[in-house]
Amino acid sequence: MKKIFQKLFDPTKARSKVAAVVSLLILGLLSGVALAGILLPVAVGINQFKDAADSVIDDIAIDEYNGVLSAQTTMYANDNTTVLAKFYAQNRIVVPLNMISQNLQNAVIAREDKRFYEHSGLDLMGLARGVFKSSASGGEDMQGGSTITQQYIKNLLIDKALQTDDPIAAFHAKEQTLYRKIREAKFAFDVESKLSKEQILEGYLNVAPFGPNVYGAQSSAQRYFSKPASDLTPNEAAMIAAITKSPVMYDPFTYPEETLKQRNIVLGLMLDQGFIDEAEYEQDIATPIADMMHPSVVPVGCQAAGGAAFFCDYVTNVILNDERYGKTKEDRRRFLFQGGLSIYTTLDARFQNTAQSVAASAIPPTDAPLMLEDAIVTVEPGTGKVLAMAQNRPYNAAQTDPNAVDTAINYSVGLKDGGSSGFSPGSTIKLITVTNWLKNGHTMGESIAGKVKYPFYNAEFACSAPSSPWAPKNDDGSVRVATPLVAFQQSMNVPMVMMGAIDGLCTWTQTAKDLGFVDQLKGDITDPQNMIPPILLGSVNATPLTMAEVYATIAAGGIHCSPVPIVRISDDAGNEYSVPSANCKQVIDKNVADTAFYALKTNVTSGIARQAGIRGRDVGAKTGTSEQNMHLWTVGCVVQACTAVWGGNAQYDVPLLGVKINGRYKGIWWGGDLAGPIFSDYMAAALNDAGIPNVPIPAADSALLYGAKSTVKDTVNSDPSITNPAPTPSATPNATPEPNSAPVSPPASSSSSSGGTTQPGQRIPGNPIQRGQ
Repeated sequence: MKKIFQKLFDPTKARSKVAAVVSLLILGLLSGVALAGILLPVAVGINQFKDAADSVIDDIAIDEYNGVLSAQTTMYANDNTTVLAKFYAQNRIVVPLNMISQNLQNAVIAREDKRFYEHSGLDLMGLARGVFKSSASGGEDMQGGSTITQQYIKNLLIDKALQTDDPIAAFHAKEQTLYRKIREAKFAFDVESKLSKEQILEGYLNVAPFGPNVYGAQSSAQRYFSKPASDLTPNEAAMIAAITKSPVMYDPFTYPEETLKQRNIVLGLMLDQGFIDEAEYEQDIATPIADMMHPSVVPVGCQAAGGAAFFCDYVTNVILNDERYGKTKEDRRRFLFQGGLSIYTTLDARFQNTAQSVAASAIPPTDAPLMLEDAIVTVEPGTGKVLAMAQNRPYNAAQTDPNAVDTAINYSVGLKDGGSSGFSPGSTIKLITVTNWLKNGHTMGESIAGKVKYPFYNAEFACSAPSSPWAPKNDDGSVRVATPLVAFQQSMNVPMVMMGAIDGLCTWTQTAKDLGFVDQLKGDITDPQNMIPPILLGSVNATPLTMAEVYATIAAGGIHCSPVPIVRISDDAGNEYSVPSANCKQVIDKNVADTAFYALKTNVTSGIARQAGIRGRDVGAKTGTSEQNMHLWTVGCVVQACTAVWGGNAQYDVPLLGVKINGRYKGIWWGGDLAGPIFSDYMAAALNDAGIPNVPIPAADSALLYGAKSTVKDTVNSDPSITNPAPTPSATPNATPEPNSAPVSPPASSSSSSGGTTQPGQRIPGNPIQRGQ
């Protein structure tokens, strides 16, 4: 008897004399000593029983049952209609009672609680029947007698326990003991005093399990019959109502014969209680389960998001990393998977579909032997909205092998958002140099002398951290004088480095930070220890999203917006949750930004980024190739959208020299050769599909574009034999620049004409160990 008492009651709960009396009565019941105790609620009356139950479980707050159901979360594209993904710990869609078929309401009442509208939460006749069964089993199997109200309470307590990761509470909410029945009875009285019968029935039909990981009327109707709960027939309703007695044993997919038997029992009860007539009954019981079923699979998580899977993964990481959605990561995970949320994102399905198609076809993921990757990401200038995010490798959240065809790594974003440690951006970084140059009062028409004697020393760069001597070169090895505009158009390295030396690394890194640049490995680019001269030519690690963000700041007239993938989050109860802000603000003077954007446009019309051009549209772009041609880039914008395209090997730094990519052989692959056409094909199709008109790129500020023709000399290694002629004709709009002279093979320690230079070993390669999940 002592063991039974300990199992049924926690002694700390029996704090009153009434509780002690109830405990003794229950002991008598289970031992068969006091038959009168079997009908305790009848003998003492409902009110007295309620008082006794209250004292037994007086430490349980009445609000314990009044929680929010664990419900399905849905993620939408920016049209607020296209579903990207669904998330759930329990597959449940909460709907009001008027969206649940009367047939299902009738079937559940017939099966579970035919006196539902007559009792006050406790059905005495049913309880007596259940207690007799319990007495026969020695108290170990308390069965039957539960009203819909009691079952509603039980399922709510189970759901609450699962939401809070409390398996002990979940066990106690389900265990077959008299204590649980008394506990349920207490709550049932409380609920019936506060809620209408319709509210209780609605709650039960939303919380009850109707199959393995299928909860509530709406999800079960979709799962078994591919229809809403409002359209269920009596036969379908009877099958669903039958399942809840044992969601696993009566699963129609696994045990169709048992399901058939139980469905027919429910149909019989519905006939007896007048919910269907004899003709309906005879017709329905003659219908096999297989003939009724029209199942559908509700896809779960980003794995089912198709081409938008990596964007979906990015959104989930943004939520899981943001403390506004919970103090701990586990709290935030519950918020996402159990909160019944509607997440409205910035993704434009027209851009996304095109991006995924182009990314997969440009570099097939199985293209042996290099097995290269690519990524495309688009950001809207002036808002920071991420419109598209795609890559050639299929998404697999469980994949841990870096050499597999599928991957869990999002190449477009950084480590904290489930991505990589980034890649050297090569000469795409030169837009920062141009912007900083203009910001510091220089013009694009000045003359920059070539450097005659090598190497560069860090003493030549204000704010430089200690670093080794550095010898970047132009592709053709020349020491030509050039204007910043021509140097930018031809992606000449030495003039760009000299511009950085003239302005100093303090101002360059601050401008980079203002534009949105973050080094994925080093973090804040303005940290003094990160200020070394090679950053001017791409000795940093950047993600495609970062580069799109930087360029979008220029395209927005100097307004920087942090990338944002979420517009709005609400839940089933109508609550609204704050979302990350783009924090848009003016960081660069508009005339400076417009002039830099115009210079970017001349790269396409007159420079080496011609392959990024889009017929009939004003577009500015910059190509980039990292050291030894390992990573190939094109980043560019129209007024309404900025896109970064990257291609390379995400696991290892593989020189792309003398290799085939998608059937094309080249001795040297540059950014413009691979990423340029990807950019052009994608942007042309996406902009047309989205119906976005051509908008001219703003005119440059003439004073910043031409200005006073000053002469700037190399103050450290100047050669008096070199004169500084007037700016070349290519400094004027639409002029033809000097042809680019690319060598047959790149010098051992220099960059390509479209790429930046890093000292060997200076760039830390991205590798699987550095990848974030």
